[in-house]
Amino acid sequence: MTAVGATDSEFNDILTQASTHLAKVQTSAQSLYDSVSAIWDWIPPWLKDDVNRFLTRAWDIVKELFDYVKDFVLNPGWPPALFHAGEVWVDKVGLAASSAVGQTSLNYTQVDDHWQGDAATAYKNTLPAQGLALGAIKTMCDALDTALKNMAGAIVAFWLACIAGLLSALPEFGAEEAAADTGVGAPPAILAFIASVVKLLGIISGAAALLWAFSGSQIGPYTAMNQQLNNWNAFPARPGSAAQGNWPAATTPGMSDASFLDGNDSNWRFLS
Repeated sequence: MTAVGATDSEFNDILTQASTHLAKVQTSAQSLYDSVSAIWDWIPPWLKDDVNRFLTRAWDIVKELFDYVKDFVLNPGWPPALFHAGEVWVDKVGLAASSAVGQTSLNYTQVDDHWQGDAATAYKNTLPAQGLALGAIKTMCDALDTALKNMAGAIVAFWLACIAGLLSALPEFGAEEAAADTGVGAPPAILAFIASVVKLLGIISGAAALLWAFSGSQIGPYTAMNQQLNNWNAFPARPGSAAQGNWPAATTPGMSDASFLDGNDSNWRFLS
């Protein structure tokens, strides 16, 4: 089952919804202002100063909302790229390593059935080490896949929370615009609008806080992965070298003994 927002088109749709609903917040603020302007002459003089002050505050809180979400809109993250990268690590690298693990055993290989001698023994002795190395690759691929997809999911969850908050706020804005048209209801309508925008800002900032918290919680797993990437137990140094990160190879001189018949016990023998 594909995760929500895993494809470019799906995440583009999520961002489009968020942008569309954010634009409606500004439209609602403008409509509220237009409604009050249309009845300005009917508003009692003693009430005009309060109405004007409330309208200024309404515009200020809308500006505060847009200033807060601006960085998110300009840098929304791209979960599809993270999902895809995780799948590449698993499908292109981890799967190949996993498939090869089963082949690094005497039960699978037929070399020992047809080849004897010091070189054959040296080769057979490399199989467990190669299996360990392949297993380490598969484990790391799985860890990378999990980390990338978890982060992608957290970004998608943030944007879905923003959309949910916007959808819940828009009906409130509509009711407040209608109340402002009554003239007398303008001051409480503007105050209600301010409260709705503040609540929306709280929902979005709360979603952002959860995203930051999740990112912080991944420091441990990321540190563990980095440590694993620098763990060369399965990729030791070659004999006579201090450089680690090599594919396991035979460490005995038997592998270099290619003699067939030279009178010693290391002769290669191919069995029928």
